[in-house]
Amino acid sequence: MEHPQLWTSAWWQDSLALQAYVEASVDPDDAKKLCADVAEKENKPWSNLFETSSDDQLWWSLTWISCDPTNTRYITRSKALHAHVLQTWNASYCGGGVLWDSELTYKNAITNALLIHSSCELYKVRPQRGAKQRICDYNLAAPIALTSSLHSSHKVTDEEKYLDNAIETWEWFSSSGMINSDNLVVDGLTEDCVPTGAPFTYNSGILLQSLTSLYEITSNKDYLSNATNIAIAALKRFQATDAPGILADDCCVSFDNCTCNHDGISFHGILARSLAAFVRAGGDVDGSVASALTYNAETAWGNRDVDTNQMGIAWEGPVDKNIDPNDACVAQTAGLQLLTAAGM
Repeated sequence: MEHPQLWTSAWWQDSLALQAYVEASVDPDDAKKLCADVAEKENKPWSNLFETSSDDQLWWSLTWISCDPTNTRYITRSKALHAHVLQTWNASYCGGGVLWDSELTYKNAITNALLIHSSCELYKVRPQRGAKQRICDYNLAAPIALTSSLHSSHKVTDEEKYLDNAIETWEWFSSSGMINSDNLVVDGLTEDCVPTGAPFTYNSGILLQSLTSLYEITSNKDYLSNATNIAIAALKRFQATDAPGILADDCCVSFDNCTCNHDGISFHGILARSLAAFVRAGGDVDGSVASALTYNAETAWGNRDVDTNQMGIAWEGPVDKNIDPNDACVAQTAGLQLLTAAGM
């Protein structure tokens, strides 16, 4: 049985699209309605959600929190997905960490970084927000400036076990070798626990956002220091060859050399969203990260298709008119994450 597809051809990409819409929506009621509609679609095949890979489950764990951290129904789903992934923790294989796939054969960076991030988000005490400041709608009409308002704080769970999960996973991750000498995050570990695979933008992004969250929760500056190292390394490493300063993964190093698959199209948008969290936490001491996000957002928006407001895969170039509709949705989600990250 397949899980329900919404806007893309991948379940985890649907979670990113929903999260991006919620975080950029100018109408909280509209965002709540969309989340409720998606939850209703997921009801019947709910048990099937555990059949997907661990990282897919954790992307959705995070998205349900983004939908509404005060909604018991969503938090119950988020906790169930988190708990199911945590069951794959295996200290006999590489000393710890959770497994990526249903066959229980691989430990990778993104799943364990997402576990830290999801654990932090389930623990957090956060402010309730009114309208977002300087955001645009999902159809990407011209950016709209709004006034942000903060209300009383509320807890997601404040359960100590989630913070313990996050710290334990980070301690294992930091000693696993998946962060190389250049502070880039490689794909995973071999069966012999040797770091393997290329670095990806989203690995760096989710890990730096996880460390940023740990800093926000604990005020331990070591977490922020590690996040800073990863952020600086990512901005240095992941640039388009035809447009220095524009975020790009290795699958799309230039507009003329862009061969990303459905997954890879989204990676640099995830990094942009994570860099914004780092900026909000006070990590961007010299303002260079915020400037980089602004430059990327202005470039991507300037290169959009003005008739449809569709943004391209390579932010430095025009939109491919022949792009697959599913890929177009993923590219638009990444672009929306970027615009929101830059405060546009």
